[in-house]
Amino acid sequence: MMIHKLVDSKPREGKKNSGKAWLLAMNFSEFCDILEDYDGGEQASNQTFHKRFHGDREFGNNLDASKKLIWKGYEPKEMKNAFEGFETAFEATSTMVKMDIEGHDFDVAAILSGEEETWFKNAPKGSAPSIHIVFSGSANAGVSSMNFYIQAAVVARITEELEQEAIIKVSASYSAVNCLRDSKASALGILLAVKDFDEPSNKKRLGGVAHPSFFRRNVFSLMENPNGVLYSDKDTCPKDGYGQSVESVISDEDMSESFGSDFTIRIPSPSSEHFDNIENAVMYCKSVLKDIQAKVSE
Repeated sequence: MMIHKLVDSKPREGKKNSGKAWLLAMNFSEFCDILEDYDGGEQASNQTFHKRFHGDREFGNNLDASKKLIWKGYEPKEMKNAFEGFETAFEATSTMVKMDIEGHDFDVAAILSGEEETWFKNAPKGSAPSIHIVFSGSANAGVSSMNFYIQAAVVARITEELEQEAIIKVSASYSAVNCLRDSKASALGILLAVKDFDEPSNKKRLGGVAHPSFFRRNVFSLMENPNGVLYSDKDTCPKDGYGQSVESVISDEDMSESFGSDFTIRIPSPSSEHFDNIENAVMYCKSVLKDIQAKVSE
């Protein structure tokens, strides 16, 4: 069920209070319904195609083309290569973390020591935690498409590792400040469920979200308030640009309250140095796995 509400915006660094933010959370079906009859007109979501900004023409040519990413997904050769390269590097390193089928009671000291193999045992069956993996899908115009693909590979691997022992939800997050010209809030946090708690993993869907035009056309459309029903005011599009992208305007508390998860993992934007190359990505992925495993054991 779609979540559509005002929340207290997560304070930015150096600020005590950042005002209000609109929180929009939905699944792919709801996203399709909102965009179904929206053509973008002369708004940024339907602006003239530029390869560097929109990716390939098949899905980036205009808003109608980018809508196919929602239901068709995306898995080009470059993305397959990124996934395969990441998987090979991940398996080749010696700090592989393994989890036992018995549960999720983790040996924190062993994890932090970096032992080659760490097995987790003795947790009662049926007590699996729920974990919400939230990855930032927005990035500035200069970020390479390969960064998006490597980030997607990291998200896929973290999901694969943790869903053996936990109930996993994966969401793409798009947060920006000063992006709405609305009387109640100018900040916006969008969460799109790529994988819900009761759904299997879908790499083609994850790939669709990783396409630059998914953000620069489909997500821009939500900021443009299709049909004038998402925010307080019908005309919400900023005069100049779409605000400033930030990692999140939604707090962990609002995340947990809205989605009922025990833990939230935040994965940074494709612009992060973690996704500049495979080596960085593998190190980051294993660090995230160790951190969440330690938290679950507390």
